[in-house]
Amino acid sequence: MTKQHFIHKNDEIANESTTNILLISTLAFPALILLGWSGIFYIDNLANLITYCLIGTITTISPFILRKLGVNSQFLKYYAIAMAGVAIGILNLSNQIDIYIALILPIAMSCIYFDKELTIMASIFQCLIIIITNYPKLTSNPIYSDDPFGHYVADTAGFILEIIILSAIFIWIANRTRNILNNLSKTEEQSLLYIDNLQGVMNSSKNASETLSSSVKQLLQAIEQATASNKNINKNADRASLGCEQNLQYIENTNTTVANISDALESISAKTLKLSEISQDTSAATEENEKIINQAINYMEDIELSTKQNKIIINSLSSRSEEIGKIIEIITAITEQTNLLALNAAIESARAGEHGKGFAVVSDEIRSLAEKSSTAAKDISNLVNQIQEDTTKAVNSIDQSSATIKLGIDLVKNVGESFKKLKSLQETSNQEIREITMSSDQTSKYGREIAEVISNTKAITSKSLEQIKSIASDTSVQSSVMQEILASFSIIDHTADNLLNLSKSVNL
Repeated sequence: MTKQHFIHKNDEIANESTTNILLISTLAFPALILLGWSGIFYIDNLANLITYCLIGTITTISPFILRKLGVNSQFLKYYAIAMAGVAIGILNLSNQIDIYIALILPIAMSCIYFDKELTIMASIFQCLIIIITNYPKLTSNPIYSDDPFGHYVADTAGFILEIIILSAIFIWIANRTRNILNNLSKTEEQSLLYIDNLQGVMNSSKNASETLSSSVKQLLQAIEQATASNKNINKNADRASLGCEQNLQYIENTNTTVANISDALESISAKTLKLSEISQDTSAATEENEKIINQAINYMEDIELSTKQNKIIINSLSSRSEEIGKIIEIITAITEQTNLLALNAAIESARAGEHGKGFAVVSDEIRSLAEKSSTAAKDISNLVNQIQEDTTKAVNSIDQSSATIKLGIDLVKNVGESFKKLKSLQETSNQEIREITMSSDQTSKYGREIAEVISNTKAITSKSLEQIKSIASDTSVQSSVMQEILASFSIIDHTADNLLNLSKSVNL
């Protein structure tokens, strides 16, 4: 418990005692009224006494009420001592009640707080109470009627002197007691600190003992496990020795196999290189064929263009033949009209007789020319029809040729696309062959490295075999040492258990 905590706790206990004393002293006021009313005490003015008692009751009860309300203990102790002085002062106002020892009651009550400042305050406050309450009491007393003020001064001075002397004693007692309590508090703090330190040491010792005991037990288990492991290691070392001998035989066989694989890989690498050269030649030939196909496609496209132009010309010729046919039709119509006119002229000349003979000759000539023209027009018409038929056949033939040429172009283009795909596949094949060649070279290199690793592994395995045999021998010696260590730690474990039991008994 710290010094401040001790003083605060004492103030709370003292406040409880002081307020309870004041609460009990409240009974004195109704007792005075009862004694005065019954005539046991001579009271000349009962009404004043009742008033004083009511005020006194309030002053003695109020500290108890404030304590119950949880008022600050530092304030409450000053208030309670002051109210005790006020209550004593109220009783001192009456001429019929003489109190002497009760005047020092507030000062005596302040001593239980062990607070010098509070005792000094109570002494000063009580002196003021005596000075104030003695004046009306002594000046109104008939006994001192000859010189009331002089008696007041003399009596009050005597009381004050007594209060000062007693206050000095009480202050010295309070201060001395406070110093003793402070020393006791310091001693208690040191004792508690020492006890805490001792408890910490004991706890540390207990923890260390538990840790030591646990560690020793774990170490014992570890040693037992190590002993068992050594036995297993010895057995495994024998097995490993046998396994290493078998591995040496396997490694020799593997070395031979890897050498054969390495030779085969070198042969594959050479053949792959030759295949790469062939593939490159094939790729060059494919590129040349692709160029030829492209030229053929261009030639076929030129033929297709010429065919289209011929078709246009023949179609134009057909159109002109149709126009000629129309002209022949016009000529034929004119010829027929001429024949008709010639016939009419012959009829008119026959009617004219001799006068119309010359006109008849001309009419015959015109009819003869018209017939020849008609015959010629028919011949021309037949020729034009024949030309149109031949033109139609030529157009159809050209159309068929165009379709055939287009089909040929499509086929040639398809062949070109096939060559392009073949070229792409050839390039992919060349790339794959180059990668295979590189992989073959790398694999051949790895094969040589594997052969070297296997050779090194053989040497390491031989050395490991020797080390395993040495480990088996050392493990046997280590097992004997572990047995001796196990016996020593059994003694340490027993000592740790005894130390742990001792720590637990001290804590209890």
